[in-house]
Amino acid sequence: MFGGSTTWGFGVPDGDTIPSYMQKLLPDRLVVNKAEISYNATQELNSLLISLTKGELKSGTVVFFDGVNEIYHSCKPGGSAYGHGREGEIRALIAERPKSAFFGLFDTLFLKYTWKAADKVKARFSPKPPVSICGADEEHAWKVARRLVTSWQAANDIATARGLKFRAILQPTPYSDPKLTPYYYSEEFYLGTLAVYPKVARLAAGKSWFVDGRKWFNGKDYYFDSCCHVNEKGNALLAQKIVENLP
Repeated sequence: MFGGSTTWGFGVPDGDTIPSYMQKLLPDRLVVNKAEISYNATQELNSLLISLTKGELKSGTVVFFDGVNEIYHSCKPGGSAYGHGREGEIRALIAERPKSAFFGLFDTLFLKYTWKAADKVKARFSPKPPVSICGADEEHAWKVARRLVTSWQAANDIATARGLKFRAILQPTPYSDPKLTPYYYSEEFYLGTLAVYPKVARLAAGKSWFVDGRKWFNGKDYYFDSCCHVNEKGNALLAQKIVENLP
């Protein structure tokens, strides 16, 4: 099981994660949780390659459970359609290049606060950025969707070339099911889901490895935040649905 924080098990005990419930449903198979918090499908693809290089995956089925982190990291203002959750931190670290002792002191005492003041003035008179780039920019939304489906396709090709089976699941969100009125609401996630998810489903339609999980909760609200994380009942249902769609 590859995925982000929902698959990893954010907010629930280890025994109530999606992979843990899958293990209970599949006592004759070994379910391994390879998810990482904030990971998108492209990072999972890299993780799959590393696992194969280490010889950790020799038989069975590879499952990618994705969608939310593509929206969260690639649709927010300043986000890149091809980036990831740590892109902003990496850019900030690169910008903080070592300085000489004199320039470092000069920068701390004078330039640092000058730039801060300039940024505040600029922000005050600049147009407010959209809550979701994907919601405001159709082409950006298509780029995000294509990146996700391309990563899935690559994972399928690599897995099947190694004799493994593959499934890619478009995970449900509080906004992907028209029957659900979420208790916790985020305009950012709503607009991102509305812009990207239909494009993902369209691009992946007809692929033997694609499973559309957008409406798996059938109007029931198992979410404990405005993003994607669900309680133990939600994880149990997701595990059941995933198992039903395994090859």
